[in-house]
Amino acid sequence: MSVGGTLSLGGIGGAGFRFGAQVDNVVALEVVTGEGRVARCSRTRSPRLFDAVLAGLGQCAVITRAVVGLRPAPANLRVFDLVYGDLQTFAADSRTALRDARFDTLQGLVVPGPAGGWAYILEATSSSGSTDAQLLAGLRDIRAAAVIRDMSLREFALRLDPIIEEQRQAGTWELPHPWFGVWLPDGAAVGFAESVLSQLTLADTGGGPILLYPTRSAPLGQPLLRVPASELIWQFNILRTALPASLPAERMVDDNRVLFERSRAVGGYHYPNGAIALTRGDWIQHFGDAWPDLARARRRYDPAGILTPGQRIFDRRG
Repeated sequence: MSVGGTLSLGGIGGAGFRFGAQVDNVVALEVVTGEGRVARCSRTRSPRLFDAVLAGLGQCAVITRAVVGLRPAPANLRVFDLVYGDLQTFAADSRTALRDARFDTLQGLVVPGPAGGWAYILEATSSSGSTDAQLLAGLRDIRAAAVIRDMSLREFALRLDPIIEEQRQAGTWELPHPWFGVWLPDGAAVGFAESVLSQLTLADTGGGPILLYPTRSAPLGQPLLRVPASELIWQFNILRTALPASLPAERMVDDNRVLFERSRAVGGYHYPNGAIALTRGDWIQHFGDAWPDLARARRRYDPAGILTPGQRIFDRRG
C-alpha cells in the first residue's frame, strides 16, 4: 500500500468512527492529470479536481504528493482482544463500544472457532488512562479468553509485519488475493454476515482473515467514497488467498460477484479494494448522484481516457 493508493480508494481503519477515512483528512494534493499536467488542488483550490481524485480510483489523475492532517499520537496503548462465541453478542457489544466512544480504535475479526464454526474478536485500543474495569463495563465477551496487553504505538502499528514476513517465507504472499469488501447498513449487516458465514469455509478464504466491524457514517464526507445511508455502517471484508489447496482464484472472483449482488440487494456498497468484476452499469449505480460530476471530471482531466482502464469504469470516450 501507499499513501496515494489508499487515498485513491478511501483509506479506512479502526479510528474512522472518530476521524473519518484517510480522504477526509487531506488538506491538499499535487497530482498529474491524464493530460500530463501537474496540478495542485484542495477544498478551496480546484475543488472539483480535489473531489474527483480522492476515492476516485485513479480515473482523473495520479496522486504524487499529499498534505494530510495529523494529530498528536500517544506513545503507548492498552490493547484489548475480546473474544465472542456468537455473532449477535459481538455485534451488540461492537455497537455499544462504538456509540459511547470508550476506545480510541475499534475493529473486528472473524476467526475459526475452537470447536468448528466461527468466533469473533473485538480488537480495541485505549490511551485514555481509564481502568480495564471502566473500559470493559457492560461488555459480554468471554472474559477468560480475552487478551489484554500494553503496546507501544510503534509495536501496534507494525503488528502485522511478522505475519506478512511468515507469508513471504512460506511463498503465499505472492499468490493471488481475490479480496471481497463491502459496506453494509447496520440494519442488514448482521443478517448478511451470518448468512454468508454459515456457508463459508476455510477453503473459500484460503485461510485469509475476515474483517467485520461497525463505524459511524457521519465523518465520511468525500463524495466518491460511497457508503450506505445509515447512522452506523459495517465493513465486511473477506481477505481471500488462493492457496493451492483452496478454491482457485477464478472461482473466488466468481463467488465475490455473487456476494456483491447479495450485498447490493440489502443496501450495501462495494469498497473497491477487492476482486469483483463490475460493469460500467454497476459503476454508474455505485456512484449514484456523484456519477455526473465524476464523468465530467474524467472528460476534463483525462479526455483521452488513458488512466486506470482495468476497472472498466469508463470506456476510452469517458
